[in-house]
Amino acid sequence: MRIEPAVWPQYAQRPETRREHLAKLQTWLNLRPFSAADYRRVVHQLSELAQQTDRGMVLPHAHRSSRPAAAGPPLQ
Repeated sequence: MRIEPAVWPQYAQRPETRREHLAKLQTWLNLRPFSAADYRRVVHQLSELAQQTDRGMVLPHAHRSSRPAAAGPPLQ
């Protein structure tokens, strides 16, 4: 890009710039927005896990180990 260095701070603040960079990062990292379907899947899986244990700390650890916002295979 041929932008004067003094203009970089203004360029970085443009909503279009942030949207474009976010889209590129999501593609590069193979990510997608967290959807309603992801939410339902996580709630369902955590509900099943909650019914199997009386140890509350199992749930946050189970949720942390899953990556619902990543594109790819479904949660386990």
